[in-house]
Amino acid sequence: MAAPFEHARLLAGVSGLLRFADDPLGRLEDVRRQYGTRVFYEQLGIPFVIVMDPEGVEELLVEHAGALNKDRFTGELGRVLGRGLVTSEGDLWRRQRKLMAPSFQPKHIEKLAGVMVECSEALLADYQAGQTRDVHADMMRLTLDIVVSTLFGSSPVRSDEVDEHLSAIMSDFHRLMFTWRAIFPIWTPFPTRLRLKRSRNRLQHIVREIIRTKRTSRTASSDLLSRLIAVKDETGRGMSDAQLLDEALTVFLAGHETTALALTYALCCLARHPLALARLEEEVDAVLGDEPASLASVARLEFCGAVVKETMRLYPPAWAIGRSALEPISIGGKEFTAGTQFMLPQWVVHRDPAWFAAPLDFLPERWLSQGGQSIPRFAYFPFGGGPRICIGNHFAMLEATLALASIVRRVRLSLPAGFEFDLVPTITLRPRAPIQMYVDTRAPGSQAVMSAGQRVSSRSDSSRFDRSS
Repeated sequence: MAAPFEHARLLAGVSGLLRFADDPLGRLEDVRRQYGTRVFYEQLGIPFVIVMDPEGVEELLVEHAGALNKDRFTGELGRVLGRGLVTSEGDLWRRQRKLMAPSFQPKHIEKLAGVMVECSEALLADYQAGQTRDVHADMMRLTLDIVVSTLFGSSPVRSDEVDEHLSAIMSDFHRLMFTWRAIFPIWTPFPTRLRLKRSRNRLQHIVREIIRTKRTSRTASSDLLSRLIAVKDETGRGMSDAQLLDEALTVFLAGHETTALALTYALCCLARHPLALARLEEEVDAVLGDEPASLASVARLEFCGAVVKETMRLYPPAWAIGRSALEPISIGGKEFTAGTQFMLPQWVVHRDPAWFAAPLDFLPERWLSQGGQSIPRFAYFPFGGGPRICIGNHFAMLEATLALASIVRRVRLSLPAGFEFDLVPTITLRPRAPIQMYVDTRAPGSQAVMSAGQRVSSRSDSSRFDRSS
């Protein structure tokens, strides 16, 4: 029987708004402990609902998918991304999803595995023993290289040029949405807003030129953009240049940062759990030997895939999903009016002891063999679910598995003593500061060496390394 909805007074009123803004992740955990997994409250005259159990999540994302739009925050993101898959709604979304889905099927994504490995190897060529690297910055660079290479193919665009504008856009959007600036109308001419517009225009110019070149090229290409240009709907109509631009920007902004975060947090978790690292190194050495990772090796990199899944359970890059009711709907027998704002936080559901044994422990083995099958559907949903499940989920899992195996094969990364995650839940779950890791090179068969103080179980409590705000 589904839990009843409780009135979460903790989040109501101006004081509740300030408490939530100060520590979203902590407040969500407080709400679950104090009120349960289904709560409602009102904020500035708007009804809000938080659902934190698999049954309720599935009911919203699957059964009521047609009665829900993306939330207000995602709508604001559309000012940056345009009307791509993440932000579009209704008939436009359905048409775009249908046109784009074939290009993101596993049989097409798998053809890009070689590019993913090549980009990983190129990054690792700069790694030397004794270095200290900002791993988050490196993973952002790596995943952007992969996106640029797979989206644009042999285009001369440089990923560092794209990164310059993307970084500025993300930084300025954060300032506008998560600071005092958010209370002002969208036309307020803050320098931040003007700067964001300039960065977006420059990035749009780059992509428009590439689309124009691809349109006129007679050379066959298998990159994603060429496939999207070629695709037609049942009436024979393809995407306009404006729509192609919006979808390309969506892939840029939504497609590379989430995987970069998953890789960053996976490397941190492995550094904190030597037994898990040793097991992964053993698997990588046995499967790859002296050869780079490849598509053929992915099926045998089972523990590597489990590390990625467990990392996204504990540290989901997309930490919450937002929806807005288009019409009155009923959830668990309770009626909610049109305009109700729903939040489905992966951060809380993924860490609930009702669904996961030792929920704060980093245990990749929970995903091996039959273990993962015992977890309720929608107790784990890092890519969302239902009709609007992330279209790039296969791409992201393949990319993360190949990149992580490539890194572990070549280097061993460690963290400074006393390291703690300092997480900032904005558009994604980002680290507040650079994550510096020490580099040591390794050869196949060189297993992780543990001192007496490091001989700890992979069951060590992950919460000791979290400090979120």
